[in-house]
Amino acid sequence: KGLDRAVLARSLAIDPGVGLDDRVHLASVLELWSTLITRFPSDHLGLELAARWRTESLGLLGYLTANATTLGDALDRFVAFQALVDGESRLSYVVREGALVVTLARDPALSALRQPVEALLASGHAFFQLLGRAPLHARRVRMSHGSSLAPGPYTAFFGVPAEFGARRDELVYDAAILDRAVPSADPRLGAYLLEAAEAARARMSEARAAAEAGLTER
Repeated sequence: KGLDRAVLARSLAIDPGVGLDDRVHLASVLELWSTLITRFPSDHLGLELAARWRTESLGLLGYLTANATTLGDALDRFVAFQALVDGESRLSYVVREGALVVTLARDPALSALRQPVEALLASGHAFFQLLGRAPLHARRVRMSHGSSLAPGPYTAFFGVPAEFGARRDELVYDAAILDRAVPSADPRLGAYLLEAAEAARARMSEARAAAEAGLTER
């Protein structure tokens, strides 16, 4: 059986009415992950959750990326507006020597749990597959935590074995995937959503500046 959303939210002191575009404190996120890991004791919980993940779960950011013309455009939009999800900019990417390297920088407290990192990397892989509507194999998958688990589930999910104990958490692909079209994209809707995202980012920046000013005055 699953967990009732409202009951779980109350137990973590989260407003049950929190929306997709609302942010939750890191402490609550950590407690949520601890609850999930205890409730669903699976070595590959991160991969299992990512297999069920959908871009719509990102709220405005999800719809914005789903209406980009190419995977490269979708990735640029994600990087530019990712702070709308949790207030932080954790994902970056570079293209070098024909390879797309997507790097994830997480809070040490979250990374210490292992499962969240695996879920985030696996969701990143799912992101490209869902938008491109085509299977995709990574060139390399690097995870900073150690693991003695069998490589099979990781190979099945990413198309290559995961490399554990790496210096950083990364996904590496052929850079050519950036030119792949997003079949479901609606350019007119995408332009409208881009304006909405820019407005939301501006409001968030204003709210943050006001909060910092208030702290300074104290």
